[in-house]
Amino acid sequence: MRTELVTTLKRQATKVLKEMRESQEPVLITEPGKPIGIEY
Repeated sequence: MRTELVTTLKRQATKVLKEMRESQEPVLITEPGKPIGIEY
């Protein structure tokens, strides 16, 4: 499972979502070290 900061998701949402679709890998969204969500 890949981990991304919420700030990275805010700035690069299109890129992160595209990579998720291509790799079929879930992404754990964190806010300075604390998990806040998982995208499948």
